[in-house]
Amino acid sequence: MEKERLRYLFQQYQRHSQSPAEQEEWLAALSDANLEPLLHEIAAEEWEHTTPATEALSAEEAQQVYEAVISHPQPARVRRLWPRMAIAASFLSCLLVAGYLYYKSKPIPAATIALQQPDVVPGATRATLTLANGRKIVLSAETDGAIAKQAGIQIKKERNGVLVYEVTDSRDVAANAVNTLSTAKGETYKIILPDRTQVWLNASSSLTYPVKFNGADRAVTLSGEGYFEVAGDPSHPFKVNAGTQQVTVLGTHFNINAYTNEQVIRTTLLEGSVKVSAGNAVAIIQPGQQSTLQNGDIGVRTVDTDQATAWKDDQFVFDGENIQYIMRMIERWYDVDVVYEGAVSREKFYGGISRYENVSEILKVLESTKSISFRIAGKTIYVKTKETKIHLK
Repeated sequence: MEKERLRYLFQQYQRHSQSPAEQEEWLAALSDANLEPLLHEIAAEEWEHTTPATEALSAEEAQQVYEAVISHPQPARVRRLWPRMAIAASFLSCLLVAGYLYYKSKPIPAATIALQQPDVVPGATRATLTLANGRKIVLSAETDGAIAKQAGIQIKKERNGVLVYEVTDSRDVAANAVNTLSTAKGETYKIILPDRTQVWLNASSSLTYPVKFNGADRAVTLSGEGYFEVAGDPSHPFKVNAGTQQVTVLGTHFNINAYTNEQVIRTTLLEGSVKVSAGNAVAIIQPGQQSTLQNGDIGVRTVDTDQATAWKDDQFVFDGENIQYIMRMIERWYDVDVVYEGAVSREKFYGGISRYENVSEILKVLESTKSISFRIAGKTIYVKTKETKIHLK
């Protein structure tokens, strides 16, 4: 799209005089990542030439307007998750659009975070495998290739950080042999089970599974968070036990978040159909839905599945989460401790950033709302809520 055409749409929107066709074209432009550089440029130009709304503001108050806007839209390096209408709604007015885009193009000063070097680096592809005989194998210390053999099973570590089980002789496989793949804080790993089911483990998680699925069911046990792409086998349902919940599927893609320090177990379905059960409570969820288990009750709602599985794609994505939930994610991935100083902010956060940024970069994005501040000392992050009031003259 030509720059002048985009500017025209921008100005028409500002005047509330867009035709239906122009409105559709404008919404499409807002959701097109390729046009973001032009939007930055036009927004900066419009902001510089727009005085009526800002001439009554001091420089400090104008900056506060910027900060108020960025507490809701996505910050820099955000994955675009929301529908076009939601994106448009976040542009509270064209003036604020200009302010937001202009502001987000400016680097956040490094001094924003009180940081005692060195910075905290992100997690990595690491895990520990516990064999049926109790032997523990630290996978990061092993070279690629075959790392272990159990009766009838060969276990290989592939170059891209994937653990693969291969049945070499089904007659020799021990019927009750069980292995466990576990990740500590700051670790993640992928495994391909003997039935070709693929599982991604998030940090502080574990998966316990038989080296060969025998009997009518294919049952595994999950602690923490895992994303599953289950190999289809209609005659052998795949079951995941996670806390007090059991998920039953035939062949499908889904994510389970069942950390012991979270009050809710969340199961999000991307493909297929699954049955979620806990005691007498049962729910069937469809693609695009998420079940939540809390206090023995199961609820079902429609969600953005990209947000639920963003961790698998190396992203943090926040869609209305509070700071405590976000900091628990950070604790697990960066292997840090979090201490709250004073009252805890109840603000909701939106947006996202790569999980492979140093922790200070994540905190800068959160701190840009000016409602909270962070201090890093070693492997401890201190969180403090600030009271911010914006007065417009």
